[in-house]
Amino acid sequence: MGESLSFPKQEQRYLRLAVDAYLDDRNNDAVDLFYQARQIANTLIDLQESALEVFCEKACYQEAIDLFDEIIIKQDCINATNNWIQYFEDLADSYSGLEEAYNNEKSSKIPYEFLDLLTSADFSPLADDLPISPEEFAEKIMSTDLLNAKEQTLIHQNLQSLPFDEAKELIYILLQSKRIHLIFQTDLIHLLVENQEKGSYYLRDWQGEKRLVDFADLKLATDEPAFKAGVGYIDSVYQDDPFLMEIMHQEWLLFYCAVYPFFDTLNMEVKEVIKGLTEIMGHVKAVNDMKYQKIRTIRNLIYDGIGGQNDPLNH
Repeated sequence: MGESLSFPKQEQRYLRLAVDAYLDDRNNDAVDLFYQARQIANTLIDLQESALEVFCEKACYQEAIDLFDEIIIKQDCINATNNWIQYFEDLADSYSGLEEAYNNEKSSKIPYEFLDLLTSADFSPLADDLPISPEEFAEKIMSTDLLNAKEQTLIHQNLQSLPFDEAKELIYILLQSKRIHLIFQTDLIHLLVENQEKGSYYLRDWQGEKRLVDFADLKLATDEPAFKAGVGYIDSVYQDDPFLMEIMHQEWLLFYCAVYPFFDTLNMEVKEVIKGLTEIMGHVKAVNDMKYQKIRTIRNLIYDGIGGQNDPLNH
């Protein structure tokens, strides 16, 4: 069966919450959230790249520079150092404020405990936590508690290890639950599609409304014509900026999977959605178009929907 769609970039959701807490002077909360991001990131490099991107998105350029400097100090070979320098230069091409801040040479701002969590070498990837015991697995499936990103990934991994006839019943239970993230719902749908499931299921759309879906008509989200059209559009628009192209590929994948299989209910063209994502990522605050507001709402559900007001699990 396929790999979880929310893996490996799910740590970005916790990182965004962590930086928001830091900006609100809630450093203790920020430390907890950085720790959770580290726990679910696939590798330390993934975590660090995501953290640099999130700091830049939030215009925390000096913090990004502090983190980059610490990363460079801890490299033990010239190739790794050069790779990080190239990554930072690509990041600066997309965020002009980063280069400006780097040239101004201001004093360090980022708290040391953040740097330690984001750069120390004693890193254990998520795979070390697998598998969970059958008893724990059953408890997580049947619990009424909200499932965090790490728990959802653990469940996905364990479902893959079961015979499909057994996994299908558990997947159906989860699909009826309000405890799962939109991206995880797509992970579960993919498990059914990959096993040629032909039944019909009631699924919740991004607004929490239940809709009957016939699985005989479904493809994987990444095989749907609308998704492929979006990838082609991004490739044509950002062909001169490979770094931004990669970011937009990720944004489009997450957005499409959050509304799959209900993309048509948005009543928007693929190009409209991608243009809206681009403007929202560029922090264009005067976006009053109702369609763009819809895009912003869905993006909030994707990235900020862990234990917060925008959590789709709470509705």
